[in-house]
Amino acid sequence: QQKQQHQASPTAIVEHLPPDPCSVEAEHVENGGVRDVELQALATPPCEFTAHLSENYTPGEPLIVNGPLGLIKVPPPPDAKPGASLRFQLAPKPSHRIRVPANGRPGDQAKFVRADGVEVAVTVPSGIGPGGTFDVTPPALMVRVPDGAEPGTCVIFSGPSGQNGDPQEWFRAEIPEGLGTKQYFTARLPMRKPRQDQADVSRGWVASLRALASGRKDPREITNFSQDNQ
Repeated sequence: QQKQQHQASPTAIVEHLPPDPCSVEAEHVENGGVRDVELQALATPPCEFTAHLSENYTPGEPLIVNGPLGLIKVPPPPDAKPGASLRFQLAPKPSHRIRVPANGRPGDQAKFVRADGVEVAVTVPSGIGPGGTFDVTPPALMVRVPDGAEPGTCVIFSGPSGQNGDPQEWFRAEIPEGLGTKQYFTARLPMRKPRQDQADVSRGWVASLRALASGRKDPREITNFSQDNQ
């Protein structure tokens, strides 16, 4: 009976947010591509990290801090002071803003259609009721620009390792304009149906990439999340 009550998904009101110039579409690469020829880059799922400023820090100076894949250049917050601890989020910018319909409630699947015609379903986060809004970010990896790479260059990169030694998924994307070495760009992952024998392999990390769209603050904290393979 409970399943019958929740079969109908509420129709959400969707605002398409301005595109992020540092976000590009990625394509899936079979068997990791030609790794001895193509330029490889490091990538990480969306995450948060903390940086500690030295006592000698001068307010307003650019920051070079230790990120998830090594040193990263970040803009200084206006209130950054010597000795402070700062928390940064390395994650895609939201692509859509969803307004929950009158019949919606937390836990419901809200469906909408992207600009490219693809239908997407996201879970209404806890604490968001009828008339409330929440932002949706695309499933993505954050890719670090390799040393010496220039905008327009294609790079290949992998997702996190699979469980129990399962193979990684590999992707290819073009570095956006305006980015330099050790800066990051968003690689939006392609919508790809996994084979039956790959369903369990991809479920864990794809779920973590979708975490931000589900109202979670830290994608790495997700442990249980069901994936709709239909």
